[in-house]
Amino acid sequence: MDAHPHVLVVDAEPLCRWALHETLADAGLCVTDAGEDVDSVDIEDVDVLVLDAALPQGGAFRVLERVRARSPKCRVVVMTAFGDVELQRLPPLPTTGWRMIQKPFDVRRIVPLVIELAEADTRAIGAPPE
Repeated sequence: MDAHPHVLVVDAEPLCRWALHETLADAGLCVTDAGEDVDSVDIEDVDVLVLDAALPQGGAFRVLERVRARSPKCRVVVMTAFGDVELQRLPPLPTTGWRMIQKPFDVRRIVPLVIELAEADTRAIGAPPE
């Protein structure tokens, strides 16, 4: 794991983004946050994407595809208030390299999930074993 893994938080709710940003930064992670528009932020070399599955108008799908294309080793934490219902709207997730957390949650619960994923095997998601 890098000394300071890069975490991208994407959530349409400003208060949620702020709480996640502060909590993850306090844990020593390098955090960038964005609302629904990830075009305005640097998504190169993202280690972990923290993504709200309920972004309006299919936004979560677009964000996930864009980040995967630019950072293929990126791992994902999907935040959802509706569980599997929202996950069905996303492209198929790999069998490894992602976690789901049910909203609402204590933001401190996300730190170990992000660190676990940041420390995981760094092969590109879907790449065959070496």
